[in-house]
Amino acid sequence: MALQGLFVNLQMIRKITTPGTKDFISVLCPDGIIASLKGGWPGRRHDAAIFTQTNLYAELQQVAVFPNNNYVLYGDQAYGVRELLLAPYRTHINLEDYQRQFNASMKLLRVAVEWGFQKSLLFWTIKKNQKLLLQDVESMYKVGVLLTNCHTTLYSSQTAQYFYVNPPGLEEYIGE
Repeated sequence: MALQGLFVNLQMIRKITTPGTKDFISVLCPDGIIASLKGGWPGRRHDAAIFTQTNLYAELQQVAVFPNNNYVLYGDQAYGVRELLLAPYRTHINLEDYQRQFNASMKLLRVAVEWGFQKSLLFWTIKKNQKLLLQDVESMYKVGVLLTNCHTTLYSSQTAQYFYVNPPGLEEYIGE
């Protein structure tokens, strides 16, 4: 299938709204590591507005372009489509076969990636009853992501197993 090379270099981007309504943009790699976490925006904001404010695309252009290989992000339709940012085809009416196949393939991959995003919320019990002004939900979530990444380096994750990619060791992740 022509898309196999894409999957090797694919990273997923997603907006997460924590309990207490703090919005974050995070990038999850196929090895199950959340490689970028930006945010702590109060309230519910549109994905595209937050994505623009993060300057994440400019960072991607600096670190993900190589002479023979580019890494890309895959995200919601709200982020739009650019050279290094892919999204599903917008309409399900009058799609070509290859477009329907792309959407179907990416939908399956997206489910596997959701496991990684949910791990940090579920594993460290970030609860819905937390209050934004009474508890430091932003810091708690950031620490939860760091600990989730450490856990992933030690025990792997469903996402890494799905993609057949081993996460780095703890020493490599922390930087010895």
